[in-house]
Amino acid sequence: MRTIKKILIVATFFILTTISNGQNWQWEWAHTITKKGYFAWLNFQDSDLLNNLYSTCPYDTILFLPDTTFYHPEQTPETNSNVAIIIHNSRGEYISAIDMYAAPDYKIFNPKINTDYSGNSYASCTFSSKVYIQDTIINHNNYSNIFLPDGLIVKFNNQNKIVWATLIQNTLGQYIHDLIVYPNGEIYCLSEQVGSLSTPTTTIFFEQDTVFSDHDFTSVTKLDNNKNIIWRKDLHGEISSYNLIQGNDSLFYLIGNTISDIILDQDTLFHPNPIPTTSIPFLLVLDKFGNVQFFDFQEFLVYPQYLEVNSNGEKYISGTIVDTLIILQDTIIPPEDSYYRFVGKFNSFFQPLWYYYLPRINNQSQGYMSLELAQDNLIFMITCYDDFQIADTTISIPNGQEAFIGEFSSNGELLYITNTVTSSEFNPTCLTLDNCKNPIISGSFQGVSYLGSDTIHSYSNNTHDGFIAKLIRNETTNIDLGSDTSVCEQFTMIFPADYQYYIANDSILFLNYFLVNETGMYILGCADENGCWAFDTINIQIHPGLEINLGIDTTIRENDTIVFSIPDQYESYLWFNGSTSNKITIIGNEYGIGTFPVWIEVSDGPCVETDTILLTIKSEFGIAEFLNSAINIYPNPFTDYFTIEIKPEFQALEIIDLDGTIKLSKEIKKPNIKTLKIVAENLTKGIYLLKIKTSKQNLIKKIIKIK
Repeated sequence: MRTIKKILIVATFFILTTISNGQNWQWEWAHTITKKGYFAWLNFQDSDLLNNLYSTCPYDTILFLPDTTFYHPEQTPETNSNVAIIIHNSRGEYISAIDMYAAPDYKIFNPKINTDYSGNSYASCTFSSKVYIQDTIINHNNYSNIFLPDGLIVKFNNQNKIVWATLIQNTLGQYIHDLIVYPNGEIYCLSEQVGSLSTPTTTIFFEQDTVFSDHDFTSVTKLDNNKNIIWRKDLHGEISSYNLIQGNDSLFYLIGNTISDIILDQDTLFHPNPIPTTSIPFLLVLDKFGNVQFFDFQEFLVYPQYLEVNSNGEKYISGTIVDTLIILQDTIIPPEDSYYRFVGKFNSFFQPLWYYYLPRINNQSQGYMSLELAQDNLIFMITCYDDFQIADTTISIPNGQEAFIGEFSSNGELLYITNTVTSSEFNPTCLTLDNCKNPIISGSFQGVSYLGSDTIHSYSNNTHDGFIAKLIRNETTNIDLGSDTSVCEQFTMIFPADYQYYIANDSILFLNYFLVNETGMYILGCADENGCWAFDTINIQIHPGLEINLGIDTTIRENDTIVFSIPDQYESYLWFNGSTSNKITIIGNEYGIGTFPVWIEVSDGPCVETDTILLTIKSEFGIAEFLNSAINIYPNPFTDYFTIEIKPEFQALEIIDLDGTIKLSKEIKKPNIKTLKIVAENLTKGIYLLKIKTSKQNLIKKIIKIK
């Protein structure tokens, strides 16, 4: 008898013996929660867009948190009547908690917590009588028996304040089993409504829809992020052991058992076994619009205790073998009154592609195998007393119960496996991946556990405390968004465009840029569509802008003097005439008659500001009007050339430096020329006199070369 395909045994053994010297996951951190005396455990359930981690922790009278204590002495000890929602950051550090506590002698059941990508969180539970959340009391329905449960969904904002709360109410009892929340806040809820032939029931869904029934029925309901019902599917029949999961193919899978026919949308799925007490599994597949993609009884080779579905519709299943299993060419027979755990991959029609079973050594106790998908690779976790065997490889455990976490490739190769080390007992009940596909486990432990550089201790050797711990499967990546910088007034930070989300100092951005107005250290991040972040840190110095003002355009006589000044508080100054002082004095007869720009460029740190006015110098003898109409020079100041607009009677020109040396001389041979371009790139920087000869007179104009 062959128990597994030989090719898988050989490949698995080879990988296990080489991985220990190759790829090696590391424990990043571990943290604990305690009740100081009574059994405590954590259920990690979701991470938000910022990779903050959300867990639930049932407790009775008291729960000790890092900076607070929830205490309700009126509760019955050891009943776990209340629930704390605990929020950690991506490093496992405690951020805050929400206290949901019940009325004395009542209880909160099956708490769930999920998040959207706008910073909101959504909690669901089943309760009787009352639930107290912060300063809000949520009451059971008004029917006579408050011991019977109702279902509750609560939305919190990013400050953990209640946005809204809504109920499913049923006269004989109602249970919310699963809650799935999309990034946009759409909610998918799996609920069970109790019915009775002798006592017909009324069910009110979220204060909107009312259903009358004389039998049990199960519902999948979709709500928007403001609790409005979008659609609901009711399955009428005696259904049990069900679970709603979201596949990576964007479909929803409801797996359950039934001993009766099931009615859905006026269609009946008839039970194939004439014995009415025979429980048979079925599968319902819905799209996000509520359309039925598949609905039928399903002969699973191994009934799924955990199910994951990849984007191609292929299924990864873990379950338990209690009877003879014939799969492909193999026959697997567990010992009498024993069981094997099973994990395998199946195609979209549930035909096996690869599989493993896990034999029990010395009839040891094994937990269920939890599953999570990372692309098409399968991350798994299982607990075990004594040595653990997978394929032909055995991992020894010194004592007690430990957890084993590992990874299969898409074709069934065991890429990696590691185990915890604890002095007594380590019992994780939840495996979830963070946004970067790193495994996070949570549950309870007793004694001392060694998780990388973190050693965690239970309150006493006889106490189970809660824990949450993270393994690094994918190293955190960094991104280079540029160096530290100094800018003037404000700065537009531009991120790479090929990411989905962006962050600046904990503020999520949905565009790839943001405006910086204040000096500071900025932690900047870019994330893919799953919310896996890469970070960089940049120090941005914002300098206040400059405000300079030379005044308005002005006029002086050629024998007048005018002073222009700027406050002496900036790093550098550059005037049109080359001066670097904070003020200049202009004497009219040194510049000549005409109009020319007076400008200054001021620099202070990264800030540069300029201002320009026009200064007109008039002749004492009233000939400025003739000059203005006869000649126009631009640009002035100039760099390599300037242009003269002239009248036809102009005959020649000269450029003379202040020492009287003629630097350039030119005759105007075309009597009707209107403009003349003068190339003066060989002149050095400075002030020159431009002398223009006409048929009537000689005109002098001051010109300035600035480079």
